[in-house]
Amino acid sequence: MPLADWSVPFLLTSADYSATKLDINTQTANGLYLLRPEGCSLVNQVRSSKEFVPQEDGAILHRRFAAGMEMTLAIQLWETHDKIACDDLLQEMLDTLMGYLYGLLNAGDNEGRIQWLPDGFSSTASNYRMLDDIRLASYPVESQQPGSPYEITVTVDCELPYALDLTEVSQSLTGGSGTITNYGNRPLYPVWKIAGPFVAVTITNTTPTPDQQFVWDSTLPGSVTALDNDDYLEIDTFHNTVTKFKNGLPSACVFNTAVATLFNGAAGIDMLNSEFFLIAPGANAITVSYISGNTTNNNCSLALINSSFA
Repeated sequence: MPLADWSVPFLLTSADYSATKLDINTQTANGLYLLRPEGCSLVNQVRSSKEFVPQEDGAILHRRFAAGMEMTLAIQLWETHDKIACDDLLQEMLDTLMGYLYGLLNAGDNEGRIQWLPDGFSSTASNYRMLDDIRLASYPVESQQPGSPYEITVTVDCELPYALDLTEVSQSLTGGSGTITNYGNRPLYPVWKIAGPFVAVTITNTTPTPDQQFVWDSTLPGSVTALDNDDYLEIDTFHNTVTKFKNGLPSACVFNTAVATLFNGAAGIDMLNSEFFLIAPGANAITVSYISGNTTNNNCSLALINSSFA
């Protein structure tokens, strides 16, 4: 697991409740939300199935899948490291924490996040890891033992089967090729942004054997039209979606969703020859080939990734 020390600084984002991140394990003027390590965990589940071998010993093991990550936090309310929160401060801290947690109940995209700084790392954004787009998996449970601090236990989960680097990296595919590097220890789902103009495009990962590829073709039945100079295609490999952003490149290499018109491009996926392939740990050699296009914006295409940790 990507977390070895529950005493490191954490930051909780609950945009539905507050635009300010909640400090955990860090002393603030409004008290100290302190984790009890024995009550905390970061886990995942394996979805598996198997059948008995007919009239023989043994089992037939089917393909296994990892679920989304789950984190359980036991949060104690302290005034300082050596003074338990009580009276007005305790109530204020409890109200604040419960607001953050309830705000995660049905948090939307970029509305819920738990991030932490691995032990020994400097406190720069690129060193943080996170569970992104988290939601409330269990309602917070309040408890207090005699002589002990007030404690809230809660579990949050996310859809991705791994933890991420906090900082998203944009890796360019200059001239239709590039090396996409995953510095984590498990495969990740990239997001591709492929700039027009083109009628069809093929993205190939030549690192594994055999090659992996994704093919999109505007001439397939029901597909949106070919891309012009100011259009780009966004391919989300985790959600298995393809979106055409019309007029989304107002100037060279500037992907601007605010000015674009969105179209569902799923019908253009060549299902027989495509897979939403992952980026394995280490360096992955990627090529992008275009049909009936030119090189106007080919240097603009890129991959968006966050290195991933099991």
